Amino acid sequence: MTRKMMIEKYAQVLVTLGVAVQPGETLILELDPEQYELSRAITKAALHSGARDVMVYYRDPYVDKCRAQYGDRETVGKVLPWMLGSMNVYLDE
Repeated sequence: MTRKMMIEKYAQVLVTLGVAVQPGETLILELDPEQYELSRAITKAALHSGARDVMVYYRDPYVDKCRAQYGDRETVGKVLPWMLGSMNVYLDE
C-alpha cells in the first residue's frame, strides 16, 4: 500500500467514524501546513460523504511560537474580526 493510499484510508476513517460527517454539514479543519496531504484527503472524503463544504485553515506552529516569544503581548492572543466572522458564518447555520 502506498503512502497516498494509506492517507486516503485514514481520511475516510476520520470522516466516517471519527467525525461522522453527515450529508449537508460543513467540516472545518485546522491543520499544520505539513499536513496538506491529509487535509486534501479529508476534504475529498468529506465531500464524497455528502458534506456541504469543507473549510481548511492552516496554522504554523513555528509562527505561533515566534509570535508568543517575540510578538506584542496585546496582539498574541487576539482574535481578529475576520477570523471570528468566518467561523460565525458556519456556526450560525
